[in-house]
Amino acid sequence: MTKQEYYDTIQQLLEQDRIKSAFRLLSEWMSIISDWTMSSELEDLKTSYNYMLQYTIGGMDDPAREEMFGKIKCRCYELADQAFVSVENKERYGFVSEIIRSNQNNPAFDYEYLLEKIKQLQEDLSEAHSENEPNQERQTDTIKLRKEYENANNLLFNKVWASTHWSEQEVRAARSVIYSAWPDEGALFISGVTLNLLRFFDVRKFLFLMEIYQTIPNNNVSQRALVGIALAAFYHHKRIRLYPEAVNGLTILQESETFAEDLNALQILLLLTYETKKIEKLLQDEIIPSIMKSPNIRPDMKIEDFEDIEKVSEQNPEWKKLSGSMMELIDLHKEGADTNMATFSSLKKYGFFQTPSHWFYPFNPNYSEVAELAQRNETIRKFLSKLDTETSPLCNSDLYSFFFTFKSVPDEYINMTIEAMKGEKQLQEEDTTPRLLLEKRKRYNVLRAYIHDLYRFFKLEHRHKEADIFQNKLYLWQCPILKPATHLPEYLEKTAHYLLTKEYFEEAKQVYLLLSTSSDKQNTEYEYAEKIGFIHQQLKEYPEAIAAYQKADILKPDNVWINRHIAQCYKQLKNYDKAVLYFRKVEAAKPDDLSLQLQIGQCLATQRKYEEALPYFFKVEYLGKNPDNARRAIGWCYFMTGMYDKAFRFYEKVLGGESKLQVSDYLNTGHICLAQKQIKQAMDYYRKAMELCADNEKFFRLYREDIPALSEQGVEKMVLRLLPDMLTPDE
Repeated sequence: MTKQEYYDTIQQLLEQDRIKSAFRLLSEWMSIISDWTMSSELEDLKTSYNYMLQYTIGGMDDPAREEMFGKIKCRCYELADQAFVSVENKERYGFVSEIIRSNQNNPAFDYEYLLEKIKQLQEDLSEAHSENEPNQERQTDTIKLRKEYENANNLLFNKVWASTHWSEQEVRAARSVIYSAWPDEGALFISGVTLNLLRFFDVRKFLFLMEIYQTIPNNNVSQRALVGIALAAFYHHKRIRLYPEAVNGLTILQESETFAEDLNALQILLLLTYETKKIEKLLQDEIIPSIMKSPNIRPDMKIEDFEDIEKVSEQNPEWKKLSGSMMELIDLHKEGADTNMATFSSLKKYGFFQTPSHWFYPFNPNYSEVAELAQRNETIRKFLSKLDTETSPLCNSDLYSFFFTFKSVPDEYINMTIEAMKGEKQLQEEDTTPRLLLEKRKRYNVLRAYIHDLYRFFKLEHRHKEADIFQNKLYLWQCPILKPATHLPEYLEKTAHYLLTKEYFEEAKQVYLLLSTSSDKQNTEYEYAEKIGFIHQQLKEYPEAIAAYQKADILKPDNVWINRHIAQCYKQLKNYDKAVLYFRKVEAAKPDDLSLQLQIGQCLATQRKYEEALPYFFKVEYLGKNPDNARRAIGWCYFMTGMYDKAFRFYEKVLGGESKLQVSDYLNTGHICLAQKQIKQAMDYYRKAMELCADNEKFFRLYREDIPALSEQGVEKMVLRLLPDMLTPDE
């Protein structure tokens, strides 16, 4: 068996409570990997479990039996985790495996050692920053200190990322780290914990993140803890259920209104990551090529400036497509979508990004490389002193990329670029939003920036060899243990609305069905039924759509929109009697709706009720701005009732009209001639139809589909069989 087969089979056995079978596989696996420490612990677990079984067989009451069973089962999971990681680190090439091998060779760097080193460096840096006007030499010394401090934090990040299950001593050390660290370094540490939890579950780290979310007020720290909690719960919900302390902690946490609000903001941001590739494609295939051709659009325009593009597009119809694309991009930008990935993905080749922890650094003007740039340029220094990362449109990773571009450009370019950014900052400073709402917005901006940082790490940093979480469908509402927060109607409605507007119909259906089962208000029940019906219709699930629409109709009868959609569903199911019934209900409310008249006529014509259909088509032809569709239908009705002269007259009108001609226009005119035994004229029209087809086979397929109608009009069978060869030129 491979390591993955061992691991998966043991997990399955434990889920089924088959502990002895899991013991057997664990023993076999550990003998192969020769880990005698784990083997010894496994033997102790076996002994304890066998005693428990014997006491149970003997009928002895033991109030602690269930708790003991849970602990043995949990420890089996953890041993399987450790065995998997042990084998993987020997076999794999990747940054985490390299760290583990390095830690094994250099065990001196424990949490306590790193914590003491970081504390000392913090004191030294605080003293250095307290100087009012440090000279050049002192600034250089401070930057050296800062580099040493950053290296210590990188080691700490690596240590937690590559750790196995924490001991109680390590939890205490982690608390000391987070409560004594500066906020940015605390946020970095939390990212390391999150990456570790994505590898395998550790209940102590999960409890630690819940504690930090509730006790550290700094947005960078708390929002990263939130992401760690959510992802751990999503990937490890079955494991979490085995730990009463984790279940209780999560239950209490989900009673918090702030947590529910943050978690559901995170859900929307995770859904928005699926738009990132679409945005890149929109930029590369449509917007950038159009901008390059347009003299009205300057390269230095900001995204907000494009809101006036509608006025520009009115001057030239060719710019309409650009207008639509830009407005779509602007809307996505306002929603929080990652509109910067395409621009900044090529700016991750700086040496800074060779260190994995740097992808998670909150942007800090004191970071050594940025401080060196500020030391060189007064404009950068002044701008950094006023930069508020909580309101920046760029994520942390992109801010670092942005400033690193200044390393190799003249000061004139730096000054020009920063002046442009100052204009945006001026707008932010004039914001008069109430304080509470502003704090919520800042919290959301920090969360958005962190999700964008995570996205860049998993998509662009290839040394880590970790599974890309953004390949998965991160639907938090599907996670059973997060239901108390994600299934609150106000948040489910936001999620459902987002999914519907982005046309994720399967997912929207799931969420609206959840909402419909929990709603007891007639207004919302009607709205959900209406939307569920529409979603089913978009998924071509017409019977289900009709059932949902009819439920809405019971709640609020005679709604025109509902009746029209029920009719369309029946039409798709070829139940034309029912379709006409509902279309006529709509007609009673909208007698002048020409689209409706056309659809009723189509249903009647399909039922061969040509005389009933004709008045509807004539009304559309007489009143409609584009009568050609009605003329086509009238011509076909006359053809099928043997009135060939009238049929030909209407198709002549179509062929001489203003609308774009279709293959069927020439094809049906040819049919009229063929029915009148005017074979040469028919062949002329058929050849014109062939010219509009992608190839001759398409024409012959369409022709074969109409043979029953031609036979009904009395065209000789032999003529029908010979006609394809008549149209095929000699070789």
